[in-house]
Amino acid sequence: MDLPASAVEKARERNFEIAGYNIDASSEPVRAPRMVRVGLIQNKIVLPTTDPVLKQVGCDFELCFEVYYFICYIILLLVLMS
Repeated sequence: MDLPASAVEKARERNFEIAGYNIDASSEPVRAPRMVRVGLIQNKIVLPTTDPVLKQVGCDFELCFEVYYFICYIILLLVLMS
């Protein structure tokens, strides 16, 4: 799946890995074909596990917010491209 160049560049700037895939499936006799979109996020523990839990959770929320903001940007680009 081709991703917008601006999305790839923004991911590189933020040290995110981004990928897009098309998965083909057999047609079903019962219902019409439809487009299904799936988004996956794999995060990482940013701080050492020896740090206080509240500090780790706060850092995780900051990272997740940045990732979700980026995902909204990608979705907007893909909608505009279709």
